[in-house]
Amino acid sequence: SRYWETDVERVTAMDDAVDGDLEFRLDPNQMWDVQDAVRVGAALEDAGIRLQYMEQPVRIDSVGTLKRLRERLTTPIAGGNEDLYVPRNLYYLVREDAIDVGQPDLVPAGGILAARREASVAAEANIPLAHHCGFDLGLKEAAKAHLMASTPAFKLAADSVYYALEDDILEEPLSIEDGRLEVPDRPGLAGPVDEEKVEQYRLD
Repeated sequence: SRYWETDVERVTAMDDAVDGDLEFRLDPNQMWDVQDAVRVGAALEDAGIRLQYMEQPVRIDSVGTLKRLRERLTTPIAGGNEDLYVPRNLYYLVREDAIDVGQPDLVPAGGILAARREASVAAEANIPLAHHCGFDLGLKEAAKAHLMASTPAFKLAADSVYYALEDDILEEPLSIEDGRLEVPDRPGLAGPVDEEKVEQYRLD
């Protein structure tokens, strides 16, 4: 089986498992060419499976390809994450009408204020945003929550695996109930960190 067919099979199996009650996000992480992306999108559309969006299906430096892909599919196309390590790339994606959804990340953006500047570009074009997930510990997850709660352009739920972490560096882990992460109101971003755990998980 060609690898893109395996992706279709996996998404179809997940859709069957939840009786079509969830919208999935598919991230090929730049692994496809435009023809493979069209085949996947068309196969899922023919099966009645509507992705919330397809993230970075083709190379991030190929704005024209993203635009052509968007013209050939009804599946929303998202750009972000690695795309935004390229300075002003979100601006170029918006200017060329190449994406339906943006996925900024605080790290490549350069912090909260820089991410809000990116969000303003998307907001002017009426493009919704969802924050990217970098398998983040609580401190960045809290920064994401504050950013999204204070920036109306973030209209879609953030990607997050925080609920699955076995441990965290925050003294008081963030609260998730019914699939919603509470914006912390403790001092700083999320209250004090556990210095011993910071040392434990430090990467030198």
